Amino acid sequence: CFLDQEAIVSQLVLGNGASIRSTVRLAKGANLIAGESPGGVKTWSAIGYDSPSTMIMHTGAIFSTAGHLWIGFKGVGQSVLFISGGTVNVAGQFGLGWNGGAGRVDLRGGQLNLAHIDSTQSIGATSVIEIESGRLSISGNYEAVIKDLISVGLVTTHSRDRTLIIAYDGSKTTVTAE
Repeated sequence: CFLDQEAIVSQLVLGNGASIRSTVRLAKGANLIAGESPGGVKTWSAIGYDSPSTMIMHTGAIFSTAGHLWIGFKGVGQSVLFISGGTVNVAGQFGLGWNGGAGRVDLRGGQLNLAHIDSTQSIGATSVIEIESGRLSISGNYEAVIKDLISVGLVTTHSRDRTLIIAYDGSKTTVTAE
């Protein structure tokens, strides 16, 4: 699926029992809003609910969730959120491999803005956030949590010669690669 305009969906679920890999590509100008019904009820969305799926964010694209976002929620194979210049805004809980699946965020530019992560559940043992460039931002002070996730390899860089920089500015924690 290829999107280059604005779209609103009450729930985005990629890879829900599909026998083939689902892929959504958001191009410049795309603005996808997911997880809120017309009545205002907020719900979760998933990239790879129970089968592998991929979302690709290009420069100038925006993907926002009104609720939780699960990447590689359960099932086999790894689901991927590839951000090469777009912006992803998650208003609820964020989870990679939350329920036995495997998820990966490949941040190579742009921004991943999170409202919250759980210090023990948001990134499962077979999941990872890899930062090459761009910015990971989390509302609140998550410096200690990010340091712990880096120490066990759940947040990392693409190349070993780069260093992750963690900063808290009084309202949000940001992680970038030097």
